[in-house]
Amino acid sequence: MPTIDVEAAGAACAVMTLGLMWSGVRWFRGATPLPAAPLLVATAVLVAWFVLSAAGSAVIPSGYVAASGFAVATIVELHRGPMRLNVNVSLLQVVLGLFAAAATINSLVHRGDDGSTVLPATFLVVATTVGLQLLVSMRAERDGAWWSEDHGTGRVFGVHSREQFLEAAADRLGRLELRGGHAALLVAEVTDLVELNEAFGRRGGDVALSTLADTLRRHVPAWSVLGYLGVGRFAVLAPADSPERAPEIAAAVEHALYTRSTEPGQPQEVPVPVLLGTADTYTSRADLTALMTAAETARRA
Repeated sequence: MPTIDVEAAGAACAVMTLGLMWSGVRWFRGATPLPAAPLLVATAVLVAWFVLSAAGSAVIPSGYVAASGFAVATIVELHRGPMRLNVNVSLLQVVLGLFAAAATINSLVHRGDDGSTVLPATFLVVATTVGLQLLVSMRAERDGAWWSEDHGTGRVFGVHSREQFLEAAADRLGRLELRGGHAALLVAEVTDLVELNEAFGRRGGDVALSTLADTLRRHVPAWSVLGYLGVGRFAVLAPADSPERAPEIAAAVEHALYTRSTEPGQPQEVPVPVLLGTADTYTSRADLTALMTAAETARRA
């Protein structure tokens, strides 16, 4: 009974390594991961080698071609994900592409000596090491990026999540109260999210939300606390030196959104229909819950 040689075992390991990376990238971009797929392919590689060897076949296809297929599939998944323009993703795609090319060319050459496994095996180690480093960098960047597809936890659209905002805003409001200062609260809601997705594609609503988040960052004081409350709503807690401060911030944000869509020579972008509500500690208690209630009431008025 023939034993499995080094090349067949190495090819199966390469299939598992790159196949699991492909499955992980699918999960990373929000698609269904398929961890069983590389296991099935690796098993098929070993079975094919065993059957062809037992039959005395003179031609045994290299299993590294299957690993190259997973490398190419990973490149495609990265290109379809929300980080396709990220430099780390581009570098990872280059590394995977080089591995796929090296393994495929090496398999087509059909070198008869034992050195035929050196090129793909060595490059697999390099590709895996570099790939893991880049995936760690991608994960670290994704935790604080507005284009993250995780809209429920962590930092969303470059601002605090709901829980983070409530904690930070309450702390900031308490410090303001101790100093005898005042604060203004702005609540902004992007309306018609479903209609935006229908009119501009699946990510139309996300584009509108990220545009509003960017506009808020540009038109509120640096001291402010920004948060995404979910369901298209943002909140901003800002220092206020007068009762007019909250309406001034709201007017600046509304004006920026309007002029953005009417600038001459600019391409048509996704519109941002927004409702704004304001409250401040001049007319409400210095309590975050009271301010949120007052701002929501003003937004619905």
